[in-house]
Amino acid sequence: MIKLFVTDLDGTLLYKKVKGIEPNKYCKEAVERLQANGIDFAIATGRYDSDVQQVENYLPLKRKGYRIGINGATVYNPEGVKIRELFLVDENARNVFNFVDKKLRRQTSFIVTCTETEERFYHKVGFLFNPFLWFFWKGRAENIRSTDIEEFITSDRQFYKLLVSASKDNTDYIDLKLQNQFSDFEVFKTSPYSVEICPAGANKGSALEYIMEVEGLRPDEVAFVGDSGNDIAAFKVVKHSFVMSHSDHYVQEHARYVVNDVAEAIDMVLRYNADLCCHLPKEETGKIDKVEAMRQAQIDNREDRELIQKYEEDKTQLTQTQQIRVQKVRQRQRVNRQK
Repeated sequence: MIKLFVTDLDGTLLYKKVKGIEPNKYCKEAVERLQANGIDFAIATGRYDSDVQQVENYLPLKRKGYRIGINGATVYNPEGVKIRELFLVDENARNVFNFVDKKLRRQTSFIVTCTETEERFYHKVGFLFNPFLWFFWKGRAENIRSTDIEEFITSDRQFYKLLVSASKDNTDYIDLKLQNQFSDFEVFKTSPYSVEICPAGANKGSALEYIMEVEGLRPDEVAFVGDSGNDIAAFKVVKHSFVMSHSDHYVQEHARYVVNDVAEAIDMVLRYNADLCCHLPKEETGKIDKVEAMRQAQIDNREDRELIQKYEEDKTQLTQTQQIRVQKVRQRQRVNRQK
């Protein structure tokens, strides 16, 4: 039985978003169905916790869940209390700055620092100039001059993570170099334009394990959906891992199921729980092949969604049997919402 569903934000819950950080209506409705069926909902992201709270405001949540921020550097419980926090010490931050400045000047555009006060600062590196990245960070972070770096690092600020921003052609190279140089840290490519360095243990997998230990949850009772390198650690600690279909192949290799959106993953979880607990005699519940059950749920789920879409486009194209099936699917969704 799956009891907790966790999702990444960018490229996942916010994939094909409405605007800003508002999820689309299909994801909103799916989250509502999830909680109506007694499954807890949580968010895990590389963003700050304040961003997570803003996204929650758009969702029809009956009850708040855990919030994992900065790739696992921060964890908040459902009551909004911070229960975990990890930082990069000054020496580590200085080492990253020096390495990128000396060894990756030709490949890097900016280093962006994220502090405990939820401030972002960007520092120009080398001679590579990317107008797209400059306009992006200019509106989101404060500029630091090269002569101020040492003073900046030795100030009272504490760093959650450093982000190396570069063009698409260079991020794979930067990711490899940083992983080799800083094997004690958490290093992952989080987008085609960025590679992030976090403190040791600051990953979504370890944060999720921490929550599972607090809540007494087993790996087979948790589902996680994500789309990028910083989600791989979480894929490894749960039994039900979902990856977005637009993700890089190296990310997809680490997850069990491929989905087109969060709504599809949620509906698979709901169907799986229903088949596991409601449609089988009690003596058979423990004997079901869980992998096959989830895979069949994925097939059935996609068929239902395609059928409803076809029905909405042109009802006359469906046979009477198909129209009856559409009505049953919609009835099941209404019942889930009412619960």
